[in-house]
Amino acid sequence: MGCISKMKNEEKDLPKVSIVIIGRNEAENLKNCIHSILNMNYPQELLEVIYVDTNSNDGSPEIAKSLGIKVCEEYSNTPSPALARNRGWKETKYDVVHFVDGDTVIYPNYLLEAIGYLGKNHTACVFGKLNEKNKKTNWISNLLHTDWKIKKVGFVASPGAGGTFLKSALSKVGGYNSKIRAGEEPDIGIRLRREGYQIRLIDSYMCMHDYGLNTIGSLLKRYFFWGMNMSNLLLIPDVPWEIKKGFYKVPLQCGMVLFVFLLLLFKGYILFSLLLFISLPLLIASYVLIKKRRWIFSMGKMDLSVFLYFYFFMIMKPLFLSGQIYYLIKMGINKIR
Repeated sequence: MGCISKMKNEEKDLPKVSIVIIGRNEAENLKNCIHSILNMNYPQELLEVIYVDTNSNDGSPEIAKSLGIKVCEEYSNTPSPALARNRGWKETKYDVVHFVDGDTVIYPNYLLEAIGYLGKNHTACVFGKLNEKNKKTNWISNLLHTDWKIKKVGFVASPGAGGTFLKSALSKVGGYNSKIRAGEEPDIGIRLRREGYQIRLIDSYMCMHDYGLNTIGSLLKRYFFWGMNMSNLLLIPDVPWEIKKGFYKVPLQCGMVLFVFLLLLFKGYILFSLLLFISLPLLIASYVLIKKRRWIFSMGKMDLSVFLYFYFFMIMKPLFLSGQIYYLIKMGINKIR
C-alpha cells in the first residue's frame, strides 16, 4: 500500500507533456515511433501526442489516426522540420513540449530523466544523444554516429534532434525560424541563449535513429546538400552571423588547397600535388583532434573512428563547395526568371 502511495505522489510531481512528432512520408517508421511513445516510462495520462505531417503521400496521417493520435497536416511548397515543429507546439495544450522525428524511436526512460533538468538554472531545453541503429553493421552509420559520440554533455550552444522544451521559452523566441530548410537548431539555440535560457545535453540516449544511408553515393549526396544548405542560410536575412560565417570557411579552405595543388601541378610536381591532396586533410584533421584531445580518447582509450570521421569530413570540403555554388547559381537563375 505504501509503495502505491509513493508512486502516485511521484506522478503528481511530474508535469504534463505534449509530444510533437513531425514527419513526411514516414509510413515505414511512424508506427514504431508512436508505439515507443505509448510505451514510455511516463504516466500516459500526463501525455498529449500530436503528429504533424508535411505533404506526405504514403498514408502517414492515416497510420497516426489509426493509433488514436491527433493529426495536423501542414501543406507547404518549402516543407521543413522548423515549419512542422512550429505548427506542432502551437497546437499543444501543455507547458512542456517534446519534439520527436517520425523516423526515430524514443527510449523508455529518457523523458522521465529529462524532466528532472528542465526549468533548473534557467534550462529551457533538454535533449539526449541519438543512438544510430545500424552503427555496428554499416560503416556509414558508424561514421555519422561519431558526431553524437563526441558531443560533450552539460550546457551546450544548441539543441539537437528535437528535444524537450519549456513552451514559454519557445513562445518568447518565436519558435524555430521557418525560413530555414535544414540546420534550424543552431539558430534557435542562439536566440534562446540571448534571452538568458540554458540548453542542456544529458548523458543518456534520447532516441534510436536510422540515417538510412547504405551507399557511398547517398553519403556524398548528403554532403552536397549540406553545402546547398549553407548557401540557403547565407541568403536568409535574419539568420545570425555566427551561423552564416561557416559559409565562408569552406571556399577559403578549398581555395587554398586548390591554389597550391594547381601551382605544384603547373610546375610539374605531380607527385607532390597528389601527396598534398592526401596529406592536407590528414594534417587538418590531426590539428583539430590535438586541440580537442577528449574527442579521440573516449572512455580512456584511443578511438580511431573519431579520427576517420574528421579526415573524411575534411576531404569532403570540395563537395560542400560544389553544393554552395550550385545553390547560389540556381537561386540566381530563378531570380532572373
